[in-house]
Amino acid sequence: MQRTGFPSPARNYEKLDLDLNRLIVDSPSSTFFFKTKKDYKDLDLKSGDIIVVDRSKQPKSSMLSVVLLDGHLAIKDSSDLKPEIEIFGKITYVIRKL
Repeated sequence: MQRTGFPSPARNYEKLDLDLNRLIVDSPSSTFFFKTKKDYKDLDLKSGDIIVVDRSKQPKSSMLSVVLLDGHLAIKDSSDLKPEIEIFGKITYVIRKL
């Protein structure tokens, strides 16, 4: 079959579907989603927030990270971390229901 005629003039205005995975996930194999179970007032996080954690990125000071403390995951400001604390990953996004 051969196409004839002109392409649609509206073709340049087609919208792509919004895909959150494409927008917020850089490395799918090292990205995890968690839902917070309590408020972290000092870190501006609320219970029910969804945090996106990327294990492939190294946290820098004043960034939020998920760490392993006493066998449990916890959220900490990277500038407060001691060298002996194991870092699970860097928080790259926070998704909050309004």
